[in-house]
Amino acid sequence: MSLLPLTTDEDFDRIAEALVAHWAERGMTYTKEYASEYLCTEHSLDIVWDKTFVFKNDDDKLVGSIAFVWYEGSVAELRDEITFSPFDRHTSLEQMVRATVKCMHTFSSLRKIYSLTLPHDVEPYRAAGFQEEGFLRDHFKEGEDLTIMSLFLDM
Repeated sequence: MSLLPLTTDEDFDRIAEALVAHWAERGMTYTKEYASEYLCTEHSLDIVWDKTFVFKNDDDKLVGSIAFVWYEGSVAELRDEITFSPFDRHTSLEQMVRATVKCMHTFSSLRKIYSLTLPHDVEPYRAAGFQEEGFLRDHFKEGEDLTIMSLFLDM
């Protein structure tokens, strides 16, 4: 068996057809043209929309930021959370998560938001209504475990 990059038209065609069938088995409807574009763009079509938001207090001082990435399939991720106050980090993060969820809840097709959360950020996510789904051990670096936190939005 050999590992080769996807390059030939014949392989593209077969893989695109197989992806359409695979997605259909999972209840997702896509065309062969979409699957071909998906393969050519190296998964960039998975991201529907992404934006980094900043949060400021009443004095217009930066409190923090959070990135929101909306993926194909009505799932979104909160990531790259930054807070600037060491004294109220949990409160600030919880408020930032709640505000972002409230804003994104306006998208009617969004059904789930998740985050790969550092251990010290689990409580603010839990307080914002997220639940633990699992763990990723030594994910980005050795000794740094992440908790998968998620929130299903009411439809």
